[in-house]
Amino acid sequence: ISVTSADVVMGTVVGSGNYMNNTQATIEAVANEGYGFVQWNDGNTQNPRTFTVISDSAFVATFDAKYTISVTSADVVMGTVVGSGKFMNNTQTTIEATPNDGYAFVQWNDLNTENPRTILVTSDATYTATFMTITAIEQVTAETLNLRIENGTILCDGDMRIYDLIGRDVTHQNGLLQGVYMVRVDNLVVKVMVK
Repeated sequence: ISVTSADVVMGTVVGSGNYMNNTQATIEAVANEGYGFVQWNDGNTQNPRTFTVISDSAFVATFDAKYTISVTSADVVMGTVVGSGKFMNNTQTTIEATPNDGYAFVQWNDLNTENPRTILVTSDATYTATFMTITAIEQVTAETLNLRIENGTILCDGDMRIYDLIGRDVTHQNGLLQGVYMVRVDNLVVKVMVK
């Protein structure tokens, strides 16, 4: 049984040797720092991998880069985040910001407003969530925002984003369910109840 690494800079392998017919052999790929095991040359992704020896066989382990995704909150008093970790190159992962009571999620540092948000990992990256204070709608005059609710839809004359209570952007969702929503208009966030 021959076991080799496609790139010894990325990782090494163990398990090569002579085995009796119909005995069990175990092979393993060991990734170096900053890399992760992808698969064996036959597409199998088990690692370590145990199989029954029935013939001479050659196994090649492939590796790829592993990147660090850092997810931070611009203000931990206003909200928290999850999703940090090390992930394989070209894989997807999800990051999420959760606003604390009295606050609403605004956006990530790259101006993206999706929350939760799925990202494609291609390099080390940092995502910082920003939050803002919620102002009760009773403190805002109708003239300020011209905010209204028609047939379960929140309408406004300004640039508006709508979030549910856990911070998900539901601006383009048709027919909002009954409940409380955070509406951001320009630099103001108000709490609105859809009945």
